[in-house]
Amino acid sequence: MISISTNVKDFWCNKDSASLLFLYGAGTNAEAAVELINKAGIKIEGFIDSNRAKEFHYFNKYQIFTPEYIKNTYKT
Repeated sequence: MISISTNVKDFWCNKDSASLLFLYGAGTNAEAAVELINKAGIKIEGFIDSNRAKEFHYFNKYQIFTPEYIKNTYKT
């Protein structure tokens, strides 16, 4: 199962240990979210961002993917 969160509240409320976790948006606010997630010991797979220029680049040590890539790769 893939879990995609657009905000921190949804992320914490819907955390499932069997899920692949991606955060949507690799921007300024994501830095704070990654810091909290790392402190909590939760592993995320990477970021999803609609900006194609960011695709396959890294942000805060995590790779960035487009929604289309995730959809095609994980057949969601």
